[in-house]
Amino acid sequence: MRISVVVPAYNGAETIEDCLRAVFAAHYPAGSREVIVVDDGSTDATPTILERLRPEGLPVTVIRQENRGAAGARDRGIKAASGEAVFIISQDTFAEPDWFATVVREFVADPALGIVQGRIELTEPIRFPFYHAVELKQFVWNFPTAAIAFRAVALDKAGRFFDDQLSECGDDTDIAWRIIGQGYGFRWIDRLTARHGVYPKSFWYPIRRTFPRTERLPLLVKRHPRIRQYLRGGFLWSTPRKLAEILLLLLSPAVLLISPWSGIGVAVLAIALAMHRHRGTASPYLSWFQRYVLVPVNTFMCEVLGFLAMAYGSVRYRSPLL
Repeated sequence: MRISVVVPAYNGAETIEDCLRAVFAAHYPAGSREVIVVDDGSTDATPTILERLRPEGLPVTVIRQENRGAAGARDRGIKAASGEAVFIISQDTFAEPDWFATVVREFVADPALGIVQGRIELTEPIRFPFYHAVELKQFVWNFPTAAIAFRAVALDKAGRFFDDQLSECGDDTDIAWRIIGQGYGFRWIDRLTARHGVYPKSFWYPIRRTFPRTERLPLLVKRHPRIRQYLRGGFLWSTPRKLAEILLLLLSPAVLLISPWSGIGVAVLAIALAMHRHRGTASPYLSWFQRYVLVPVNTFMCEVLGFLAMAYGSVRYRSPLL
């Protein structure tokens, strides 16, 4: 089976070479594999690195475009892919040697299979309070594209495009569920397929990403109602305890108008309960202050913002989700 490997790239100078070397080191016939890198308007050394790799015998097809975001880069890549199976891997993810061969065996054995995904582990322990990393230990319904494979004909029937409208919150989930909607199956393989790097970020990184990543989730669920089977009661995204803490905090201003001390007390109680829930859940490599104060506060801020974004999206798209 001929395969296409699509690597969306944007300012990936630190990782793109290692990512591609891992792809070419994988155990799969060179004549049955094409590698497509979509340079999404990089402003760092990424284009230079890609040009340097060509004389070294790494046959990479490089497509350059103005910056359209991750969804736009993936979109361009799958449209250019000619293989019977299309693998997508992020620039900061590193393929395991047997990933391609393992997935192809699954596709060959079951013609009704449209999607195959497996475990993604981290390249190192988490040593930062705030970071970017993708770890996948078991099946999740949102099908992250850090490392995933699609049958090409399934992509054709579902439409070879990643929706820009969902680029912040689920363009990868959308295309996967479009494939499932065409009658194709999906398979989780419980073996390591790739490793993802761990990259430090600022305190504000997760907070900035929360609203745009959450506001359109109701739209995603509206388009694909079968996702509701993975939610509590079909609409509850959060746990009941988390919702109770958020509602306590949001109600505190109203209580404050009636009784200032009571309002402050309600807000403090909500924050204390949330911090207790998150106590020690961060990496053991962090300091006491980071684990028990900084990370819980940041996480609860994201939860509150996410709740507000989801409530707004539920009204905007007429698709209830909390």
